[in-house]
Amino acid sequence: MAAVRLRLASELRSRWKGWLALSIIVGVFAGAVMAAAAGARRTETSYTRFLAAERAPDVMVFAPPASNDTLDTFAALSEQQLSRLPGVATVGYGATVGVAHPAAVNIIAPADSRVGTTLLRRKMLAGREPRPDRVDEATVSFVLASAQHVHVGDTFHLDALAAGGGTKPYTFKVVGIDAAPTEFPPQQGTGVEALWVTPAFYRAEVGGLVSYGTTVIRLKHGLRDFPTFEAGVRSLAGGKVVQAFPLADQSVNTQHSIHLQAVALWMLAGLLGVTAVLVLTQLLTRQSVLESAEYPALRALGMSRGQLWILGALRGAIVGIVGAGVAVLVAYLLSPLMPIGLARTAEPHPGFAADATVLGIGAVFTAVLVAVSAAWPAWRAVSDAASAGVDSSRTRPSAVADLLARPSTSAPVMTGVRMALEPGRGRTAVPVKSTIAGAVVGVGALATAIAFTASLNHLLASPRLYGTAFNAQVESLTGGDDVGRAAELLAADKRVSSVSKGYAGFPVTIAKHRVDGIAVDPAKGVSLAATPLSGRAPVTPDEVMLGSATMTELHARIGDTLSGTIADSSEPISFHVVGVGVFPTLSDAMGLGKGIAMTPKGLIRALPPGVDPPPQDHILLRFRSGTDVPRAVADLDHQMASTFGPGVFVVSTPDKPVDLVNFGRVQSLPLVLAALLGTLAIATLAHLLVTSIRRRRRDLAVLKTLGFSSGQVRTAVAWQATTLGFVAALIGIPIGVACGRWVWIVFSHELGIVPRPAAPLLTFTVLAVATLVIANLVAILPGRAAARLRPAPVLRSE
Repeated sequence: MAAVRLRLASELRSRWKGWLALSIIVGVFAGAVMAAAAGARRTETSYTRFLAAERAPDVMVFAPPASNDTLDTFAALSEQQLSRLPGVATVGYGATVGVAHPAAVNIIAPADSRVGTTLLRRKMLAGREPRPDRVDEATVSFVLASAQHVHVGDTFHLDALAAGGGTKPYTFKVVGIDAAPTEFPPQQGTGVEALWVTPAFYRAEVGGLVSYGTTVIRLKHGLRDFPTFEAGVRSLAGGKVVQAFPLADQSVNTQHSIHLQAVALWMLAGLLGVTAVLVLTQLLTRQSVLESAEYPALRALGMSRGQLWILGALRGAIVGIVGAGVAVLVAYLLSPLMPIGLARTAEPHPGFAADATVLGIGAVFTAVLVAVSAAWPAWRAVSDAASAGVDSSRTRPSAVADLLARPSTSAPVMTGVRMALEPGRGRTAVPVKSTIAGAVVGVGALATAIAFTASLNHLLASPRLYGTAFNAQVESLTGGDDVGRAAELLAADKRVSSVSKGYAGFPVTIAKHRVDGIAVDPAKGVSLAATPLSGRAPVTPDEVMLGSATMTELHARIGDTLSGTIADSSEPISFHVVGVGVFPTLSDAMGLGKGIAMTPKGLIRALPPGVDPPPQDHILLRFRSGTDVPRAVADLDHQMASTFGPGVFVVSTPDKPVDLVNFGRVQSLPLVLAALLGTLAIATLAHLLVTSIRRRRRDLAVLKTLGFSSGQVRTAVAWQATTLGFVAALIGIPIGVACGRWVWIVFSHELGIVPRPAAPLLTFTVLAVATLVIANLVAILPGRAAARLRPAPVLRSE
């Protein structure tokens, strides 16, 4: 081993700059992979850590306005009653005030300083907290700030619903933009566009406004205490409906959306890793071949093949260790870019972060991978050096090149194809296979991203695919106004083809699983309830249709009989499952694969005896073909305000699926990733062409000596690039289309929709043509360099 140590030390002194450059390349690639992996982990956990840091409540309990006729149906439990229930640790009280304009906004008014300090704290993204004694100061949620274009220092005007009827105008000075646990989308209703006022406003103004009493509760052992708490609430309610909602119902949607963003980062890390392996293998192969030029002399001096191989492996180990150190530094420096999307808002500790698990595993894996990747090229280099000039017949010619070697094929074309597909041997060898693999990965990744993005766009452009068979919806803001009168007005409108009315978003608990339900009947035209995937929609009061994800959670099938409660206030009743459906996004726990559909009579039969059914609160409507939907919605909203008063009913367009709301924030990530891999593929192709010209200088000199003109040399290089691009497109595009369809099908099953992948043939045709064009553009400079080659000096040096 002394000979190995001496030779290694000699090479390190003379070639440390080249080794350092290779180590930096390794570190940059590995660091990018580690940064993406650490970012995925940070993104996945950001919202959970945010909830803990801001002391999010476990349960929120709402009481309807005191003047509301629904008090005969809904229970109004006081703060004192709730605080004495078993399992309750901390209670905060306030009010949620209804707003007529903008209707999407809610005023949140804490009764005292407990809300915002001991529980339900808010992360200030900009500005400051309002002063508790100021009536006119407020902070706004980041969602409201984005939707209403509000900045710190602005004044915000709104019309709140007055208790005696009509509205009352208010003007607030916005002193901060916040992120609270209850404000994160996707969330239905008016929860996310929140304006937080002060206890001073609560004392001075809330009594004269239409407001829901709002109690936020932290349980001693989290949701483990919820069944006990729920039983206590049911006992206090005396058979009435209690509006108690675990924050987990909303949080699960937010976390799922963030999870999709984390998955995108894991995909980025994986594909970057694959590309890094391909590129680094090529670089290490080239390095080993270059270093092996002196192997014959070393062999003559007595070094064995094993010692030469150990020398090459140690070279790779040094590069890997240094590269691992660079990778850790690169990953740390890139950490402020993470997390992404909505998770970035939730992140409790933004800025630099060191994920010890990812950095440790990544550093070890990088060092080992580079050492292993260098071992095989080193052995090949030793073998080639040992057999130099002995067994040249081992080089296998390309069948495609042989096919082109017909008299009708021009010499530059045949030469270019051979240069592209035949790696050569010994000192003229180039890493053709790894280059082709890198180009295929780049083109395939781009095709995968195009197929996935096209399928996503097709879904978002086809509301029926995500269960939305209606163009607009009408809701009662206060919950106390029956929508029946509004349904009659809408049914008489000639622009409206179908109207369904009933209930949406009511909670159903089956085998400890919470899901929200929809129960509507057609008032005009066809039913606009959930769309059946298999089976059928419910017809009788004891029949239900479930979402596919809900079916999976309950381990249920069509034909099963389930037992559950509605609104946590009734005795369990039996449901007969008759179908699986795609549900529109109408509440926090309903959308796509999640939900339960029944008839309105089925909902009413679940109420305890003597309890009046609540007023119907939801209308779904569809316009006739050719109707200007936005204009019609605005017109109907104005009619509702004119007929029934401002703030009674609100008309809006349907929401996008909750699982895709936040994914849209990183919707371009697949294309960004594909563009990155495509750029690496172009760089790999350029590297091959430059390396090929440098290592095949003798072959090119011989060709020019035999009569090749400079133009023919450029043509040969162009055909070399064209062949590589053609092979990349021929293999990469079909693989990419197949992968994109497969990824979309898996994604669709997770969402609970019918998989309808889209494959834009024109786009893929353009991609194939673009691949060939870019390959020829890349070949311009290498072709010029090859054409300027002077045969005499090259052959003399050989």
